[in-house]
Amino acid sequence: MKSFILFLSVGLLFSCKQNQKSLLEGAWIRKGTINYKGGKPIDTVEFKGIFFEVYTKGSFSLLMNEIKIDSITGEDTDKGVAEAGTYTLNDNKLKKKVYYGTGWLGEGLGKWSGPDKDYIEMEFEVDYGKNHLSKLIISPFHPSALDSLGNGFAEYYTRVD
Repeated sequence: MKSFILFLSVGLLFSCKQNQKSLLEGAWIRKGTINYKGGKPIDTVEFKGIFFEVYTKGSFSLLMNEIKIDSITGEDTDKGVAEAGTYTLNDNKLKKKVYYGTGWLGEGLGKWSGPDKDYIEMEFEVDYGKNHLSKLIISPFHPSALDSLGNGFAEYYTRVD
């Protein structure tokens, strides 16, 4: 009987370990923007709109619609976008390959991807745990990346599921 319980315990341990998902997998909603000055976070500002990301094993999708009110007409000028693709996560480096997009992103995929590939690649430095995720884009050509003085911003998310 003792060997049966030991066998069952070991079997459950290994089966649970194989089914474990990474801390990044799941649904995330953007709550704010972390502002950096001199390479250090100095402030967090509330994000207005919807920015919803879902990560599964190796793939992701994103729905985004920021609220941008025109000061003259009072209308929201942001039409929103969606994107989907694949990703890899190594330590604190997240690499995304965006294969599909809507709105301005969909229109730009062909222009920005180049003749030798059918996706846009983006890289982020991430800090994540069970209920938090921050993403700092790593690209000297992207406006949200930290500049040479360490000024810029990161996106801040909380887990939905």
